[in-house]
Amino acid sequence: MKAIVYESHAGHTRAYAKLIGEKTGLPVYSVQEAKGKLEKGTEVLFLGWLMAGIVKGFKKAKKQYQVKAVCAVGMGNHTQAAAEKTARQNGMGNLPVFLIRGGLDMEKLSPIYRMMMNKLLSVLEKKKEKTAEIQGLIDVAKSKDDLPVTEEAAAHVLAYLKK
Repeated sequence: MKAIVYESHAGHTRAYAKLIGEKTGLPVYSVQEAKGKLEKGTEVLFLGWLMAGIVKGFKKAKKQYQVKAVCAVGMGNHTQAAAEKTARQNGMGNLPVFLIRGGLDMEKLSPIYRMMMNKLLSVLEKKKEKTAEIQGLIDVAKSKDDLPVTEEAAAHVLAYLKK
């Protein structure tokens, strides 16, 4: 891997990209920065934020770089089943896919995304029986405190990169 490229919206993905870069020594670029710094076909770890199961920025990165692994930062739990579902939904084939729980800043969402998220939360909150996954989503969305960006949360990505 030659670099880390990321697409961030609220800042959580950027923070994880920088943390992983610090721990591995890999240079870190936003998708915009990478255009002027990396050649087409460069091997990269791509980090993107999750919105309704879509890893934002992945399609663009896949066209420009040789994406060797993907890290999606979202509100859900990082189970193997969730990673496999994310890979299928985004056409990632056999790429290694890692999920990291990020946070949500409603103020940084566009009006349409804010409306969609409020509707989703309304539906989830009305469920009589909530799974741990659903309650986790509600808790992250309603949290006034930003979730900390920690090395522990990115440990599975760091372990993969050390191989």
